[in-house]
Amino acid sequence: MSAGSLEISRTAARRGAAAVLVAGCASAFLVGIGEISRAAAQTTTVSLGAAAPFAVLASGAVTGSGTSSVTGDVGGSAVTGLDDQITGTITTSGDTLTQARADLVEADDAVASAAVTNETTTVSGTLGPGVYGLSGAITVSGPVTLDAGGNADATFIFKTDSTLTTADGANVTLAGGAKASNVFWLAGNSATVDGTVAGTVFGRSGITVRNGANVTGHLYSRGGTVTLDAATVRRSEGAGGAGNG
Repeated sequence: MSAGSLEISRTAARRGAAAVLVAGCASAFLVGIGEISRAAAQTTTVSLGAAAPFAVLASGAVTGSGTSSVTGDVGGSAVTGLDDQITGTITTSGDTLTQARADLVEADDAVASAAVTNETTTVSGTLGPGVYGLSGAITVSGPVTLDAGGNADATFIFKTDSTLTTADGANVTLAGGAKASNVFWLAGNSATVDGTVAGTVFGRSGITVRNGANVTGHLYSRGGTVTLDAATVRRSEGAGGAGNG
C-alpha cells in the first residue's frame, strides 16, 4: 500500500470516529433531554393556595348524612348535616371563600394542563411518579401502591375528561416517600369516592363520598356539590398545603 493510500485510510478512519462521536453525543443529549422531561413530569408543582386549609371545598353546597369525621376547613354555598363533625372552620361566604375557590380553579387547571407521560386504561398495581391520562372513566377497584422511589417531591396525577370512581375495595397506599399532598385525581365530570384514597380529588361537576370511605387529602368541586355519607376526610399537608405531611 502506498503512503498516499495509507494517509487516505487514516483520514477516513478519523472521520468515521468523529461521526461516531458526534452521533454518540447527540444520542446522549437526546437521552438527557428525555430524562429531564421525565424528571420535570415527576415533580409537577400544583399549588392549592388559599384552598389548602380546606378539606372539602365546593362551588355548591356541602351536605352530610350519617356521622362523618372531617379534619380541616369546609367551604361551600351552604354546609348542612355535618354539625359537630368538623374539626376546622365552616365558611359559606366572604373573601376567604372567594379566594379559596379562585385558587381551587387554578389548581384544577394546573392538573388538567399537565403534560401526560403515561397513557393508560387502568389504575392498579404499583405505579411510579408521572402524569397518567385516561381517555375513559377512571375506576379504582383494588389495591394501588404509589411509589415515589425515594423522591419526596414526586408527583402523581391521574386525570380524565370522564368520571372517577374509587370502589369499596379500593386501597390507595403510598410508598418510597410518596406524600398524599403530591397526589391528584381529576375527573372532568363527577367523582364517586369509596374505599381508602390518598390525594386531592377534583370532581368538576360534583363529588359523592360513600359510607365508610376514608380520604387523606382534599375534596374539591369547582362546579358542583360535595356529599358525604358517614365518611372520614383528613386534610393532607405538604406541597400544596401548609406542612410537610
